[in-house]
Amino acid sequence: MGEEAGELDKRIKEWCTTEFYNIRDGKSKLMGKILKIDKEEEQCDFIREDLMKIELKEKLSRVLQDEESLWRTRAKQHCSREGDENTKFFHTTANGKRKANGIGPIDEYGAVHRAEEDKKNYFLS
Repeated sequence: MGEEAGELDKRIKEWCTTEFYNIRDGKSKLMGKILKIDKEEEQCDFIREDLMKIELKEKLSRVLQDEESLWRTRAKQHCSREGDENTKFFHTTANGKRKANGIGPIDEYGAVHRAEEDKKNYFLS
């Protein structure tokens, strides 16, 4: 059962890393394109760029919603108000919860066990 939990944990971490970076990259690319169109608008007035800008802003809005959903899920917090972009709070909460649930160093008659494998062996022996 421990191996299954370890495998599940590994897959969840891979999924989170993949999804989070896809969201971050998509967000950066869309914001860069919108900024580029804004600069072009200052020089000329193009209807096509206006339509493209509206479309990009809609895509960015969806990406931002996905990002907020990811953080809400990761932090297991459902107290976020709509439009709240305080991702630092969610990141801190998620990491704090993981640290609070962890087992600190174990002192066994002067021998301190810090590594996860050492802690596991201590409890299994």
